[in-house]
Amino acid sequence: MKAIIAITTLMLVTIVSVAVATSVDNEIEHLLDYVRQSDVVFIRNGTEHKASAAAEHMQKKRQHFKDQIRTAEDFIRLTATKSLLSNQPYLVRTRDGNTEECSTWLQNELNRFRKSKK
Repeated sequence: MKAIIAITTLMLVTIVSVAVATSVDNEIEHLLDYVRQSDVVFIRNGTEHKASAAAEHMQKKRQHFKDQIRTAEDFIRLTATKSLLSNQPYLVRTRDGNTEECSTWLQNELNRFRKSKK
């Protein structure tokens, strides 16, 4: 009986872990697609970049930090907040000329995305 309970518990933990990982991956993929399809200018180390280049850069950093990314917030913090070389924050400039930190811009989108899923 104890063995059955232990096996059942292990199966439930595995199912929950897979569901959480899938949810996190979906959120990160959504954020990368959001970046790719955006019409903002990304500013990294003082240089302007197109959305596709920004998404590619974040994807490379995602691979670099893959063992540390457990949540979409980790993804934002580790890939979209600042340059590892200069420590300068990543920025986005919208069509209307407003500039904000990329991490704030992506966190706002993540919040919107999560609300749309409820």
